[in-house]
Amino acid sequence: MKKISPLFLLFLLVACNNGGKDTPDEVNPDTPINLSYSIIAPSYPHDTTSYTQGLTFYKGEMYEGTGNYQKSKLMKVDFKTGKILKSVKLEDKYFGEGITILNDTIYQLTWQQNVVFLYTLDFKKIKEFPLATEGWGITTNGKSLIISTGNGDLDYYEPSSFKKEKSLTVTDAGINTHNLNELEFIDGFIFANQWQYDYILKINPANGKIVA
Repeated sequence: MKKISPLFLLFLLVACNNGGKDTPDEVNPDTPINLSYSIIAPSYPHDTTSYTQGLTFYKGEMYEGTGNYQKSKLMKVDFKTGKILKSVKLEDKYFGEGITILNDTIYQLTWQQNVVFLYTLDFKKIKEFPLATEGWGITTNGKSLIISTGNGDLDYYEPSSFKKEKSLTVTDAGINTHNLNELEFIDGFIFANQWQYDYILKINPANGKIVA
């Protein structure tokens, strides 16, 4: 009777555990890649009592929108010193949310009050528009306003009339995402932070796929 070597037995064990698979599991082509980052500047002073909801730079100046009832503001801030250069307080009933600027007009969302405020760069209120949903984050692609409402969709609006143009469903490896919050539009992509998660999402606006 021939002896079976331990090496041969090990080979048989591995082969059985493979379940007869000759090829590895296929990788979902829609799976987002991981982005790296580097710190390019030190931190700057900032008023820690400000519940920051929206933040944007426009023509070299930093603008900030804050939240909380009775404390919501729109501010222009010197980001190097933290000094508030200009400020306007919202009525106590409003909870301020995201902000963006397009064609020298500031747009500021409110959370559950279903209204969007429009200001000049001097903080003079121009008008306000109704919003059928909650307001979370807002950005612009240079043509349309793009708004997140706390779920996995992004809504596009025409700036002058605030007429809704379309909705974009955002997916992560084919699955609908959620908690999309503050938005930025950078180099042709939408970036969103995912509220209550440690993620920044890079979204392809052509199809809503999270690419990184």
